[in-house]
Amino acid sequence: MNREQAYYFKILLINGISDGYDEWLTSCLEAEDPLSDITIDLALCNSNISQTISLLHNYCSEQTFDEKTVCRLLREYLKEQYHSQKLSMEQVCILMSNFIPTHGSPHLLNFDIWGDMFYISDFYSIAEEGIISKELFDKAFHDYLDYETPVLDALGFMAVEPQPPKKTWLDKLKGIFKKQ
Repeated sequence: MNREQAYYFKILLINGISDGYDEWLTSCLEAEDPLSDITIDLALCNSNISQTISLLHNYCSEQTFDEKTVCRLLREYLKEQYHSQKLSMEQVCILMSNFIPTHGSPHLLNFDIWGDMFYISDFYSIAEEGIISKELFDKAFHDYLDYETPVLDALGFMAVEPQPPKKTWLDKLKGIFKKQ
């Protein structure tokens, strides 16, 4: 059992989504020889979602895992749900923003990985309010969902490089007196 998939299913289950979980657990049961403790424990949970989430949480907290892989798995799941018309754009945006507190406190997030999911519902809202064009948001949404293009890049926002502070007139005077 790999921790990235375990964490992926933990996030889905917390959000009330069990799609693919039973098949994944069955594949773990069939592939492992001997069965790991976590696989046995999960199999014994049956339909107790709270216990399943708790076991997955404890299992994932024992070691580090690749968060980028988890984020990619979640994005691919939402992409499939959206393109098969099981979820609307609004529902996908809401789920993305719901995945964040499930993952952890927003101030502890690695925004290079989770930032697009964190902000996409805000951008959806401001597109609905007409602050940015719906067409621009639609393109950014699809570029992120289909190609993992960062939302800010797709919206045309560019990161601003920090500039050194401008010298004040006092700094300039100090520089003149140092030279003498």
